[in-house]
Amino acid sequence: MKKVLVVDDSATNRMLIIEALQGRAACVEAVDGVDAVEKYMKAANAFDLAFLDIAMPRMDGVEVLKTIRAHESKMKTPPASCLPVILITGFPDRVPEGLEYGAGDYLVKPVFPELLVHKFEKFSRGGDR
Repeated sequence: MKKVLVVDDSATNRMLIIEALQGRAACVEAVDGVDAVEKYMKAANAFDLAFLDIAMPRMDGVEVLKTIRAHESKMKTPPASCLPVILITGFPDRVPEGLEYGAGDYLVKPVFPELLVHKFEKFSRGGDR
């Protein structure tokens, strides 16, 4: 089963994402950007995809993405092995910056489960772990 990092400061939004992926992925929740970075670093490249909210306290989603990409660069991770990231936002003006730092795509809130599953299937890394 694929492993997905679900990052959003709203418990309701995390629950909706997890419900949409039920039976498709094992989800790990992060409540903000700092929590996301800690879980990413502890997982040692074990995630197949991340759904990442942009507007969060302590560290926003774009900063999380920059941190992940800097770590991958430091570790000399080949581009094909970098963590696929789908941004989730109610503020689409930040999306171009996230795409510049390597997000694969984005979803605008409210997120529709069918579209979320489509992005999961399109962007998650191959092979079950």
